Amino acid sequence: MSDYFAKLEKSSNLRFIITLACIAFIIKLPFGILGSIIVDLFHLNNPLYRSVMQEPTLTVQDMILAVGIAPFLETILGQIIPIALISKVTSSKRIILTTSALVFMILHYPVIEFFPSAMAIGYLLAWAWTVKRKSGFIKAFIMISLIHSLHNVFVSLFAVFFF
Repeated sequence: MSDYFAKLEKSSNLRFIITLACIAFIIKLPFGILGSIIVDLFHLNNPLYRSVMQEPTLTVQDMILAVGIAPFLETILGQIIPIALISKVTSSKRIILTTSALVFMILHYPVIEFFPSAMAIGYLLAWAWTVKRKSGFIKAFIMISLIHSLHNVFVSLFAVFFF
């Protein structure tokens, strides 16, 4: 698996974006089920904790938010700031990526059902940020935001057609 990600680091920007968006979408499915099990297991019956509160529809407003605004803001708040801050106190890649993923997960509160998938996807996006940051800040910001945006397109289409 590490060989795959090492090769992915060297791939074209377009392939990097599309591949990571697809991986994020694939991750979302089992971790989304896990989130649902956790919410049920702990009897968290408040509808705010359920993913249906954030399931996108294909309205113009939802798509602008899910694809055009949230990914860019969440890249700043979930990857750029936490990674910059934690990197000042540790050089441990594991701690840096995990901290970023935790912040990204918390950004999805109150939908506790999203927490496992947000944590996993947050870790993936944090890794992508650390890889692409070496190529320049703006390039990395745009690429990570586009991965997230494309992932949200996939999730939106999946929700509309299958739920």
